[in-house]
Order: sequence, then C-alpha cells, then structure tokens
Amino acid sequence: MSILNDIKTLQDLGVANSAIKGALKKKGYSKEDIEIAIPTGEKRKCFVNDYYDYLAKAPRTLKEAEIYIMDESNSDNVRAYVKMHLNVAELAAAIWAAKA
Repeated sequence: MSILNDIKTLQDLGVANSAIKGALKKKGYSKEDIEIAIPTGEKRKCFVNDYYDYLAKAPRTLKEAEIYIMDESNSDNVRAYVKMHLNVAELAAAIWAAKA
C-alpha cells in the first residue's frame, strides 16, 4: 500500500491528521514522506472539515445537516455517527440563532 492509500483509509475512518501522522510513523514512513503527504498547517480534505465549513457558512436545519451526513458519498463510519454529527449541527444552529 502507498502512503496516500493509508492516509485515505484512515481519513475515511474519521482519524485526525495528527493521529494519522503518528500511525504513518509507526508504519515506517519517513518524516519527509509524511510531511509531503500531509503538509503541516494545511487543511486536509475530510468529512469533518467539510461538514464544519458547511455549518459555518449559513444557518442549517437539523434535517439539512442529516441529509449532508447521510449522503452516499460519505463513509459508513461517518453515517454511523449521525447522532454525534447532529449534535454539532445543533450547537451550530444555536450559535447562528444567537447571532441573529
């Protein structure tokens, strides 16, 4: 397997970039290869980053958030934690309501 495949697998499981870097080190990848694959300070594409951006751009209903979470393009792991993700959407809705 390549480093990019390993990263994709871990991201699909919802693993944070810092933990991915640790896992890659344990797997024997060099520090340089890891830095090239996951540059420090660069936001990687993953569900949580995209979801938080989605919630931050405009007020969303819980139904809209659920549709976003349950989209077929998301991993089974993402969909398995729908309640946790909806809790975040509920918090975001409260923040939007306080801003209004």
